[in-house]
Amino acid sequence: MSIVARDANVTGCPRRVLFATVDSNWAGAQRQMLELAAGLDRAEFEPVVLTTGDGGLVARSRAAGIPTHVLRYGLMRRHFPFLSYYTLGPVALRALLHRERIALVHTHCPNSAVPIMQAGRGLNLPLAAHVHDFDQRWVTPRTLPVQNRRRSTVVAVSDAIARYVLDRGVAQARVRRIYNGIHLPAFPTDARVRARRELAIGDGEIAVGLVGRLVPRKGAADLIRAIAAPELGGVPVRAFLIGDGDKNDDFVAELRRLVAELGVEPRIVFVGPHGAAAALHAGFDIAAVPARREAFGRVVIEAMHAGVPIVAYREAALPELVRDECDGIVVESGDISALARAIARLADSAPLRARLGARGRERAHDFSHEQFVRNVTTLYRELLADREPPGE
Repeated sequence: MSIVARDANVTGCPRRVLFATVDSNWAGAQRQMLELAAGLDRAEFEPVVLTTGDGGLVARSRAAGIPTHVLRYGLMRRHFPFLSYYTLGPVALRALLHRERIALVHTHCPNSAVPIMQAGRGLNLPLAAHVHDFDQRWVTPRTLPVQNRRRSTVVAVSDAIARYVLDRGVAQARVRRIYNGIHLPAFPTDARVRARRELAIGDGEIAVGLVGRLVPRKGAADLIRAIAAPELGGVPVRAFLIGDGDKNDDFVAELRRLVAELGVEPRIVFVGPHGAAAALHAGFDIAAVPARREAFGRVVIEAMHAGVPIVAYREAALPELVRDECDGIVVESGDISALARAIARLADSAPLRARLGARGRERAHDFSHEQFVRNVTTLYRELLADREPPGE
């Protein structure tokens, strides 16, 4: 297919966007990618998914009616002896780009942009390279030439991530901050009653919820220590940990030992993973997000949408989402005493909880799925309109 037909869309047909991630395991980045792909206006853009392996992304993508291609891991990821990556990989990727008539590439992992853009050399394809976290090597000497080309944009999910990629060499002109968006369904009128009944929360109890993977950086240990702190002595609070640890990780066992050591077993509930965790927010009085290196914070928006005030650390992207004394309370990262005092303050004042929760519910709409899709669609149009001679 000609470059003119790809860019100018002279036939009036929708342009095809390749959503790519090497990792097909179902996690936050894959969920955000698939929700975006499914939310596009098919009259303008048609999604195609490319991944490796047989993780949860594959079945979900196909169930959404999206053409989904699965390549062998070695075709997209360099590993010894590199033969497949440098010989078979470019052939398979270039054939896919032509066969699917791809007009734009949108990557959602650190490792897919380079092989795809190298395979598409000469096709002058626009690239949106999403950066979802601080934990992987998103910017390296190998990725920078691809990220800094004229028809590329690095999409940062927060200002904190934008600073991260700029500090590592991505040009200012190539960076766009687009906050993630989530679906904000209306809660049924009895959502709070149902959630509290499911979790066996008493009428006089103040329920503090922590939702997310139970890994060290999410702050469950800090919350446990805060519950045990003198500032919360005599306050009828109970913390509910919704989520599970990583496979082959004994961190959850460490948390249980910490609970026993501090003697707060009656005040800490390990709920485990839950299929409708977002709905449980409605039963909480306070949402705790004492996380570190948080690139965005989907659970913050879910809690806000439920009208629950947030207590969060002043760390990474969290202060961008939680406005101190407006829709939550922000404390210094790692300050257990400050975390306990913030929880105690909210526990002691139903009017304060109601005021912060109401403002948070309004703010959640700034991070809606619809707004997210609009912002990304605008970026796609700009990238497709900014043509330059082929050859790169």
